[in-house]
Amino acid sequence: MYTLFEYFVEAKVEPKDIPEWFGKVILRHPDIPDFRPRWEQVLDLNLMFIHSRKGLWNEQGTGKTLPAQAYMIYNAAVGNKALGILPPILLDQFEDDFYVTFENIRDYVKFEIYYGSPAKRRAMAARWKADPPQLVLTSIAMFRDEWKVFHEADFGVLVCDEAKYLSNPETKMRGAVDRFLGEYGTRDILAMNGTPARNNLANLYGYIDLLTPWVYRNKADFYKQHVIMVDIPIRFKVKGELVERQQAVIEGFRNTEVLRHNLMLQARRVRQKDVLTLEEPNFIRREFYLNAEHRRRYEHFCNAEFIEFPDGTALSGEQTATKRAVARQAVMRPDIMKLDEESAVLQHVEELLDEIDIESNKVMIGAYYQKTVELIAHKFRHYNPAVIYGGNTTKKNQEEAERFKKDKECHLSVMNYESGGYGLNFQMGHYAICAEPTTVPGDFDQWIKRMQRSGQKYTVICYLLIPRSTIFVKDLQKMFKKESVNNSVMTAKSLRDELLGR
Repeated sequence: MYTLFEYFVEAKVEPKDIPEWFGKVILRHPDIPDFRPRWEQVLDLNLMFIHSRKGLWNEQGTGKTLPAQAYMIYNAAVGNKALGILPPILLDQFEDDFYVTFENIRDYVKFEIYYGSPAKRRAMAARWKADPPQLVLTSIAMFRDEWKVFHEADFGVLVCDEAKYLSNPETKMRGAVDRFLGEYGTRDILAMNGTPARNNLANLYGYIDLLTPWVYRNKADFYKQHVIMVDIPIRFKVKGELVERQQAVIEGFRNTEVLRHNLMLQARRVRQKDVLTLEEPNFIRREFYLNAEHRRRYEHFCNAEFIEFPDGTALSGEQTATKRAVARQAVMRPDIMKLDEESAVLQHVEELLDEIDIESNKVMIGAYYQKTVELIAHKFRHYNPAVIYGGNTTKKNQEEAERFKKDKECHLSVMNYESGGYGLNFQMGHYAICAEPTTVPGDFDQWIKRMQRSGQKYTVICYLLIPRSTIFVKDLQKMFKKESVNNSVMTAKSLRDELLGR
């Protein structure tokens, strides 16, 4: 039996600094007999005792929760009191994992979740003045609005899962974290995330400013060192007259190795391929054309006239983004093209469910738009699907996730990638269908990892539905990149090629 004490010793924490009762807490894993932390989990715990501010950018499935929980237990044991903030859908799972992983921990650590009505939360905060818990969890939004409660309760350590919410120094959430932490070194923070840059390298400034604020004087200094800007002409009407001005846009990045080095000064990243013994997902491409009339109307839309400047560039702002968004939705919804028929994509989903034998399996279907999730869920309502997406409340998504896992009559889940990528564990199934690609780098990767986790007994099989000559072709290529490095200026021709899948 491997104890919490042994874990800390292996992580090079001095035995004299480890509470004696750690030797009575056994580490368990529901699917792994004789469980021991992996090498990266030992190194991660070691990192947490080197810096007061640190980051774990480990990919999904690499086990960053274990060292984070052990770190919180240690601080709770030595009187620092630890606070964990994470998306609401993860609160119950984090608590369940906590009690399963650390056997007998209830005997040594008082653990609470800060949630409920305003009156209930006020009562909890009042009770803490006389009988404070050692370890507390709350939602990211709750911390954003009520950080003073935890500041006054003198919590010494903040652990943030899904640190993407801290990437923008100008948001209310980031402001709450900065005020809670106080001057550098006053309180400790551990920021964790599966993908350190959500959309482009410019987001890394927020992480670096959080962990090592001395590296760049300000955001302007960061841009000067790393961001390549170009001016493009923008035309708009003022009092009926066409006016042209120059608009600065990001074309690319420079000194990227220095940038990544600065990110990792007080952080670590582990890639899933370096640690998991599970086989990589098996991606199967299913290519086809839209039905004839649907295809004709889609191509007509993509070739329709739109503003093009003499130098060949297309408008880079609203018009281009709108054109892409309409094209994406029109692939799944012919009604946008004023056509009363079903998309060929849905027809292929139906064929796949028959091939998979859905009555004997659990299948995840991923889509990007809320309307698409609703469309798929409605079409396959006879399978009693679990629906997990932004249109639901957090509580509803939690209930749907549990139903998909435990209800033997629920064989299908339909999710958008972001809602379905938050810490859910679906190892009981191994079939997934990408019906509509996401445009957010990293979201698809996190979503498919819901199945490819410790305890999965089969190779995960994911079908990629690719309607030829549509924007899905390019979107699927981008989807497999975990971050988009370049926001270069788009020409009119390249935009048409993208929409038509060339």
